[in-house]
Amino acid sequence: HESGVLYTVAFSPDGKLLASGGVRGEGKLWDVETGKCLHTFFWREHVWSITWSPDSKTFAATGNNKHIQICDAKSGKELETIK
Repeated sequence: HESGVLYTVAFSPDGKLLASGGVRGEGKLWDVETGKCLHTFFWREHVWSITWSPDSKTFAATGNNKHIQICDAKSGKELETIK
């Protein structure tokens, strides 16, 4: 993370991906095997918590604004925001 401050990390259930989140809403999705960053996300607020769907296809993040943002792990796109 560019800011150097992480608040949360979460491995996907299949162990292939790692999602991380930190200050200023910066989040990243990593390939565990290669260590390569696959996607960078910019959510609305600090990312305090990340969790994965059981099938490792989507993950959700939440932060200061109490919104839950659900993202597709393959494309890196936000699918839905729950307020």
